[in-house]
Amino acid sequence: MKGRLYGIGVGPGDPELISIKACRILQMADVLAAPSSSVEGTDIALDIASYYIKPSTEILHLPFPMTSDRAVLEQQWDKNARLLQERLDLGQNVAFVTIGDPMIYSTYIYMLQRLTQLGYDTETIPGIPSFCASAAVAQIPLGKGGDAITIIPGDPQKVLDAQSGISGTLVFMKPSGHGRKIAHMLVQAGYRNATLISHAGQRGQRIWRDISAADWEDIDYMSIIIARKDEW
Repeated sequence: MKGRLYGIGVGPGDPELISIKACRILQMADVLAAPSSSVEGTDIALDIASYYIKPSTEILHLPFPMTSDRAVLEQQWDKNARLLQERLDLGQNVAFVTIGDPMIYSTYIYMLQRLTQLGYDTETIPGIPSFCASAAVAQIPLGKGGDAITIIPGDPQKVLDAQSGISGTLVFMKPSGHGRKIAHMLVQAGYRNATLISHAGQRGQRIWRDISAADWEDIDYMSIIIARKDEW
C-alpha cells in the first residue's frame, strides 16, 4: 500500500493563518518535505509546520536551486521527486509544505506533475496566498465590483501588458530586484495608488504607501506590491 503525497499551503507566515485541515494532515503525516534554497524566507513553511507536527515526523529537506537554467532545474526536480517516491513506496504519507498556496508559483507544482504522471495518490490543501495577506494587513481591496486582477511574478516588463486598462489591480510578487523600475512603470501606466508590503503578518512587517520612498536595498524576497488606479 503506497502512501499519499499532500501539498499543504501553510499561509504567509502567521501560524494562526493555517487551515484546520492542513493542521490535521500535518499531525498525521509520516514525513514532512520542506523545500530549501539560498533565498531568505524559504524556511518559513517548515517553521510554521513545526507547530503542528509530531516529534517523530521525519523532516526531508529538498533543495530547489534559484536559477533560470532549465536543465539544472529539471535535473533537481527529478531527483527530489525520486526522494519523495522512496517514502511513498514505503507506505508513508508525505506532507510537502509551501508558504502561501501550493498552486501559486510553488515548487510543489513540479513534484505534483511528476508524481501524478507516475500514478501516485495526491491531494492538495490550499493556503492563504501572500498577496491576500498583504492586502489584508494594508487594508487594500484586491478586487471590487467588476475589477480584474493581474498577478505578476516580479518582472517589470510585464507591466506593459497591463496598460490596456483591463486590470483594476496589479499584484507584483517578489518585486525586490525590480522595485524602482516597477515604481516608474506604474506611474507611466496610470497606477498611482501603489503600496509595498514586506513580511505581511510576520515579525518585521512594514508597509510603504509611497513605494518611491522605499529603500529597495533593504527590501527582500518576502515582499508584495499592490497597485490600483483608483483610491477605492
